[in-house]
Amino acid sequence: MFLEMPWKGYSNLLLNLICCNRGTSMTEDIPLEITSSDMANLPIFIAVLIVATVVVRVYFSIKHNEKPPIARVFWCATLLIPLGMVAAWITNQLLVNEDNSLWVLSYSALGAAAVILLVEPLVSGLIDQTDLATGTVACICRDILVIAAVSALSFVSLEIACNETFYRIPANSFGFSVGLLATVLLSLYLLGQRHGGVMALVPVACCILGIAEHFVITFKGEAILPSDILALGTAMEVSEGYEFTFTAGIVTSLALLEISLGLLSLIRPRKLRTPTHVFPAIAANLCAFLLVTVVGLSGFSSIDLEQALDFGFDRWQPITTYASQGFITSFTEMVNELPIEKPEGYTPDEAQSIEQELAAAYDSTYGSSEQRAAAVAQFNEIKPTIVAVMNESFSDLSCFEQLQAAGYTGPAFYNSLPDTLVRGTMLASVTGGGTANSEFEFLTGATTAFVGLGKIPYQLYQMNGVNSLAKDLKELGYTATAMHPQNPVNYHRDKIYQQLGFGDFLSIGDFEGAPCYHAGVCDYATYDKILDLLRTDEAPQFIFDVTMQNHGGYDYGTVPAEELTNYWVEGASEGANSALNTYLTCINASDRDLEYFINELRNIGRPVVLVFFGDHQPSAATTLNDELYPQEDTASHAFRVYQSTYFVWANYEIAGNTELNVYDTVGANEIAAITLNKIGAPLTDYQKALLATRSDVPTINVAGYLGADGLRYNLESEDSPYTSTIDKLQRMQYLEFASKVQ
Repeated sequence: MFLEMPWKGYSNLLLNLICCNRGTSMTEDIPLEITSSDMANLPIFIAVLIVATVVVRVYFSIKHNEKPPIARVFWCATLLIPLGMVAAWITNQLLVNEDNSLWVLSYSALGAAAVILLVEPLVSGLIDQTDLATGTVACICRDILVIAAVSALSFVSLEIACNETFYRIPANSFGFSVGLLATVLLSLYLLGQRHGGVMALVPVACCILGIAEHFVITFKGEAILPSDILALGTAMEVSEGYEFTFTAGIVTSLALLEISLGLLSLIRPRKLRTPTHVFPAIAANLCAFLLVTVVGLSGFSSIDLEQALDFGFDRWQPITTYASQGFITSFTEMVNELPIEKPEGYTPDEAQSIEQELAAAYDSTYGSSEQRAAAVAQFNEIKPTIVAVMNESFSDLSCFEQLQAAGYTGPAFYNSLPDTLVRGTMLASVTGGGTANSEFEFLTGATTAFVGLGKIPYQLYQMNGVNSLAKDLKELGYTATAMHPQNPVNYHRDKIYQQLGFGDFLSIGDFEGAPCYHAGVCDYATYDKILDLLRTDEAPQFIFDVTMQNHGGYDYGTVPAEELTNYWVEGASEGANSALNTYLTCINASDRDLEYFINELRNIGRPVVLVFFGDHQPSAATTLNDELYPQEDTASHAFRVYQSTYFVWANYEIAGNTELNVYDTVGANEIAAITLNKIGAPLTDYQKALLATRSDVPTINVAGYLGADGLRYNLESEDSPYTSTIDKLQRMQYLEFASKVQ
């Protein structure tokens, strides 16, 4: 049972106040009403008023031969930034429903300016006139009160921007979050020699994080995870297709930031009357800073938050934990889990023995079959080129029953392709975003289930020592080329692809003048680039193509109007249906391009194997899932969107293969091993071991796995009959991946 915070009543009042005068609260689904651009005059007027007051104050200081109040001018200048931001958003008609919240922001800015220009001089003057002991005690009491107040305000500023139910956060999570913020503020207080300027980084960071979290939730249906901070540059690169609309929560967050800045302006040390005391004071503050920082880091990083605060982290949908426990508690728990956990009792020799035992099991079964022998002989003779296409957000959303009822049956050509070797559902470890994790799993055979939730390996690890599909094929005489028509530094691909064995990387500069569709270079432009490579080099090649066309957001008007689909899903909002139709139009375009590509490959005159899979479902699917199935259990809810689709196809007949269109549910980390096995290519012991374990655990992703009994299991499930297999998989992956990057 969660204990609701004592300020729930006040927060409800505040949330209702800052909504339009409609008798509704923010937690209700209300129509969007664009704030009139005339309202931009309000924050502009307040900003002008603050500037005029500061000018007058400086004028009188100069007139009376006083030292100009530079610090107060600086503090007042910081108040102008939120006012300017909101005015700009209103002018561009990007503020919705929130006329009353502008008054909250305006009064907060005026109040903060009054504190800076009137209260701070009065308080500081009184303290400076007291004796040393009294002044020191007064400063300490003042600073403690300000740190406590700013910690709480920063917490609310972060949450109110992105979490409509933040008032339900339990008291223990609230206390942890405020305590952590207070510790950071105290460290900066000491580092800044007891001035408030450096401390302002905390409320500013909280406000920015809250706003960023709001947009990530809006566009992706996901929360910000630790790796996302490192992927900030990538996020900025691919954000062009989104519309950033401010809400009441964001404006109120900026108002709380204004109040925090005003309070922090009160903090400054008591003037020392003896100059010789200055340097000892500086040294003492720095020593105290180091002590607080070390103790704080060791203390907070050593806490098992789930146990200490009595909550369970939802690893299927972290966003639910962020909503129920707050951003700071949830994010801290994620940070504490960043190191890859070593399996209990792990030794390299034991892991090697497990791998060899499972590889031998493969060799004694399918590995020694006549079908495999025929495929191996054929592969050694023809060395087919292998093309892998990871298609951005490609998925068959007919898995939504209501969408099927509306007449949608999935991508037509994709589903009708008659001669795939194997096809089916791919359990993804990401949804709505996180492309790099799907390609990581495909290229390395490692699952992020054993790396950890919230991590993007491309951003965290150096992979020169990691085995990969590109390296394996290069040892067989293949060239390896990666392509992605976007900025090459996104997700560190320019470095990671080289570390994983790719000789060439074709990025956005290699697609100059290429036609675009929706969010970027169209799929068929990348296919044409692949065809050029195949026609100009007869040597066996491995080509890995990460497309861009279908990337979110899915705003109306980003695809040709004449191609826009017109499905209407009952039970989904107008906005969800609009985004869905934009997405489905993109998939239709991808489906046409795929048909063109396969027809070209059928007639190219050389053996080619094509691996095609979608990296994840789109953010539009997450929205649809939440609206159609709001009350279902977490596992079922997540399973619907943590899946994509794939197939393996060849333009020649595989020796020994007796079946086509075999349906198989797989994880992204298994696709490469399954493909190499099908076409008779050599397999590493790790790949053989992966295939051998599929008799017990057919597939696995970041939040669970499918057992051979057809049931879904949590990774930590103790009643699963497959716990020993999961343990073996974890030990093998630690040997093959974690031990090489940590």
